[in-house]
Amino acid sequence: MVTENRPLLPNGIISLSRQWAKIGNIKEYIPIGWLEYSGCLVLYDVRSSRIYLEDFDNEGQVNNEPIANSFKELILNLEPCMVLSKKEK
Repeated sequence: MVTENRPLLPNGIISLSRQWAKIGNIKEYIPIGWLEYSGCLVLYDVRSSRIYLEDFDNEGQVNNEPIANSFKELILNLEPCMVLSKKEK
């Protein structure tokens, strides 16, 4: 298997996890995504399996209310965003 040394994506899971480990509690909440429109992390609560957003006003903190009670609920509530690439237009 050939491995290449590629730079990490700025909003990739590894980069987000490193960022969160510096400001939040990585043992309680694991980054699983990024919301570009709000600039907030999507966080998985290890204890409850609920999905939260990072608190927009308090870096390193989690919102009080979950956005989903499970991965399944999160995925079932996703709305597809049909974005056409320049090539498809």
